[in-house]
Amino acid sequence: MRQKLISSFSFTILSSGLFFLFNFTLAKVLGATEYGEIIYYISFINIMALAVGISHPSLYMGSKIGQKQKHTFSLFFTIETLLFLIFSLPAFFIISSFIEQIHLVLLIMCIAYFLVIIFALGLEYNSNEKVSTSILISTLLPRVILIVLFMVAIWIGYGLSEYYLYAYFCSTLLFFIFAIFKMRPKFFMEKKILTRVWKFYLIGIIGTSFIYIAQILQKEYGNYAQLATLSVSLLFFAGLSLVGTVLVKFLLPKIHAYYRDGKIEKIAQIYTENTQLILLLILPILLVLIFNMEEIAILLGSGYEMLPNFFYVLSVGYFVNIVTGMTGNLLRVTENEHFEIYNEVVRLFLGLGLIYWLKDHSSGVAFAISVSMIVYNLLKYMEIYYLFGFVPVRKDDILKSVLPVTVLLLVLYTIDTIDSLWIKLILDIFVLVAVYSMIYSNIRKNPSIIQRYR
Repeated sequence: MRQKLISSFSFTILSSGLFFLFNFTLAKVLGATEYGEIIYYISFINIMALAVGISHPSLYMGSKIGQKQKHTFSLFFTIETLLFLIFSLPAFFIISSFIEQIHLVLLIMCIAYFLVIIFALGLEYNSNEKVSTSILISTLLPRVILIVLFMVAIWIGYGLSEYYLYAYFCSTLLFFIFAIFKMRPKFFMEKKILTRVWKFYLIGIIGTSFIYIAQILQKEYGNYAQLATLSVSLLFFAGLSLVGTVLVKFLLPKIHAYYRDGKIEKIAQIYTENTQLILLLILPILLVLIFNMEEIAILLGSGYEMLPNFFYVLSVGYFVNIVTGMTGNLLRVTENEHFEIYNEVVRLFLGLGLIYWLKDHSSGVAFAISVSMIVYNLLKYMEIYYLFGFVPVRKDDILKSVLPVTVLLLVLYTIDTIDSLWIKLILDIFVLVAVYSMIYSNIRKNPSIIQRYR
């Protein structure tokens, strides 16, 4: 199991690292306007994927593990294909009202459908506790192929947003074909899952779509350069969030089993331990990024002047997100996903209201995302506490962390006063190496910290 954990983290780090460097390079090489146009298209892809996708981990594993349904992939493939056929016509007209080129609209719709099926394939591997294979097939390899294809396009002089969609289409089509030949899905429908699937569908389409709608509105109320800046900010947080995503992949099968067997106290322990571990792994990097965001904006060049402001505002919401922990997963696993529907509705309408209210403010969209994230995560935590009395972090652990976090802040502040960029970079790397060496040593001395992931 230790080897599985290492391979899963390796694949995740490689996948997120490559994709981060790829996007960071695009942001720098293509410039803010062209990169912003790519993000504009991707936002529509993600909204379309939400409209036709039901592949939530808790729903899939609830069917595969909890209900012991052997044909779960065929079931999800059938429902998602039907949804794609139902929404194709209205989606075409809606997207084409924003994007005039018809062939780009068709590419966006096809990519979204392919992504949904590939994600379902990843969940199939995940439910069989093949986490590393799940990451490899559903994330790493499609990204590698996308990167290679578009970098070739840039090299031969076709570094435009349109050709990014062509590369994206080819990479997703390849793994869509693999999913069909590997799983050989058939038309299969089960009435029982429909009693829960609508809840997960609403959770996805109402709540998760907010970020992508916000990105589209950033362009509509601003421009492509501002959208590119917002996207780069969100890219950092997406990279940091992948640590928690991998850890949760290992925990979900266990949490489902514990809930099935009525072992609620085991779930409470997992919740607290997982939150503490994620804070331990992510907080040092987050602090280093906060102290270096102005230098990163300068490195990216013209068009990214608002990056520090966007990042600082969003970091507040993200910190509340990691402190409250995996509350959304717990609500869904314990069949309390109806709370999530209310949470997502609040997040969507609060966020959209704030965006409209602050549409003339340069950081209005970032502020709306951050505030809605704070409210959303606090609501989820209050519901988990009301239902089960779970706490994400123990008081003793908070007190123990005050001194080391204060020392780290003082060290980073001192480094930030240095004028030389290269000296600051070297010292920041040295600090991170020292901090994570201590974390690694602590984990080795206390193997119980990661025992849940074995």
